[in-house]
Amino acid sequence: MRKVQSFAKVNLMLKVINKKEDGYHNLQMLNQRIPLFDEITIEQSTSDQINFVNEDINPAFLLKVLNRIKDIYNIDKHYLITITKNIPVGAGLGGASVNASTLIDVILEDNNIVDTIENKINNFKDLGADIPYGFINDTAIVEGIGDEIYIIEKDVDQMVLVNPRIFISTKEVFENNNVYSSKLDYKTIINDDVYCNDLEQSAFNICPYLKTLKQKLSKYGKVVMSGTGSSLLVHTNKYEEIKTEYPDYLVLKIN
Repeated sequence: MRKVQSFAKVNLMLKVINKKEDGYHNLQMLNQRIPLFDEITIEQSTSDQINFVNEDINPAFLLKVLNRIKDIYNIDKHYLITITKNIPVGAGLGGASVNASTLIDVILEDNNIVDTIENKINNFKDLGADIPYGFINDTAIVEGIGDEIYIIEKDVDQMVLVNPRIFISTKEVFENNNVYSSKLDYKTIINDDVYCNDLEQSAFNICPYLKTLKQKLSKYGKVVMSGTGSSLLVHTNKYEEIKTEYPDYLVLKIN
């Protein structure tokens, strides 16, 4: 039996470049791992099973990932996987995708299989745009459908993550998005204030309260949504004040 941590990510910047004919979107993102993680226990079993101990979540996606791992790498073992969720669902933090990345890495290690990050990205990128970044520990520019990753060094603002514990559908946000923009050059991303998210308007149309919350939080500093929501990133060091004002929300200091 092995216990591991599966870390969430935030999008410090998210630009939607265009929509491809296959329905996927080309993106340009600035991603960072944050100190929030799900706890995953993995052990060999007589059949494959994935259980969530504190959330009612359909395991179909992760079972699909598990089956693909076994097919690609010719693994005939079965696994019992137990996940304690600390990353909110539908929060724009990549929870399901980083769980998938973690499972891929751990099961390959369990079978003494070494593969490159490039191969893992190619093998699983179609299952989720955040899966490729789940293999990365560093701040990075992420492009394409999430499969083009460039690790960078950038001085990042102090931020407080605020999640109102509202589920927002990634699929719905992308389907209703009509905001597109041009890619930035890497020098600009590294040196300038590039914090923005093209998907905010779509998410706010779906969940108007999120726009209201952004307006309220703006008294503390600049506010940018992560991913497809519902998490907001407040550029401030006023963690204690925000935590006091929103005691029922997930409030997390990052950086």
